[in-house]
Amino acid sequence: MSTAKINPHTPSLDWEVLESPLFYNCPLTGKNKEAGTRAFINSQTGGLISSKMTGQYQIFSNLDFVSLAELIADEKGIKISHYTTSKGGKKVLVAFERPDQNFEIAGFPIESHLILMNSHDGTGCIEVGENHKLHRCNNMFASTMTRLKIFHNSNMNNQIEALKFQIMNVEASIAEELDTISTFANVKIDSAIIEQFKINWFGDFQDSEPTTTMKNKMLRFDQSVIQEVGQLGMNAFGLYNAVTHYTTHNFLKTGSCNEKDFPIFGERASMNKEAFSFCAAL
Repeated sequence: MSTAKINPHTPSLDWEVLESPLFYNCPLTGKNKEAGTRAFINSQTGGLISSKMTGQYQIFSNLDFVSLAELIADEKGIKISHYTTSKGGKKVLVAFERPDQNFEIAGFPIESHLILMNSHDGTGCIEVGENHKLHRCNNMFASTMTRLKIFHNSNMNNQIEALKFQIMNVEASIAEELDTISTFANVKIDSAIIEQFKINWFGDFQDSEPTTTMKNKMLRFDQSVIQEVGQLGMNAFGLYNAVTHYTTHNFLKTGSCNEKDFPIFGERASMNKEAFSFCAAL
C-alpha cells in the first residue's frame, strides 16, 4: 500500500493504513486458520487501528484523503488550516479556514472551520462538518447537525466524486444551526434546569456516592456554569456556553484542550450535542 507524501500540510498524516488477515488457533488441528476479517495497522507506529474489519470495508487512504482535501481547497478557494490524527490513526481530519464567511451567535463573532473527517477503524465514515470557536470566550463546539456522509462500501468512490461538488453547499444549514443557538439567549432557565442537565449527563447520585474522579468532573463543570451563566445570564445560551466552556477549558483536569483538538469525536462532542438538544427542547 502506498504511503502519504510528505508536504508542509501533512506531518501528522505521513503514514498509511496497512491491512493484514486475522488468524486464530484451531483447537482441533493446532494450526492457525484465517478468521475472515482484517486487521488495520498504523504503518508509522505499528499500532493496531482495528481488528474487526470485514472484507467489504473499503479503505480510503491518507494519500487519497490529502489529495481530496487539496483538491477541495484549490477548487473552492479555501485554505487548509491543518491536519490532525486522532487515537493513533483511528480518525483523521483536515480543517479548512473560511475567512470570507462571517458568522456570529447572539451578536458574538465566531471563527468557523469546515472539517473533512475520515475514520479508519469502522466506527464512522467520511463526513463533512464544522467546528466553531466563540471569540468572547474561545469556547469550541462542533456541528450537531449531519452534513455529508460517505460510507466505506463499494459505492464509496462514486460518492466521493459527488462530495467534491457538494462540500461547500452546507452554509445554509450551518446558518440555521447558529440561528437556533442564538435563540437560546431568549429562553429563561433556573437552577433546577441546570441541575437536570447535570443529572442527565453525569448521573443521579442520590442513592450512591460518586467517585472522586466524577466529583472533580462535576466540580469543574460547576466552575464553567458559574463563569458562563454569570456573564450571559440565567438563560439557555448561558447553559450552552457553560457546557462548551467545560468541554473546551475544564474537561481535562490539566486545563484547556489543545486548540487543534476539536471536540468532534468522543465524550466532549457527545456532551456538546446533548447540550444543544437539551437547550433546543426548553
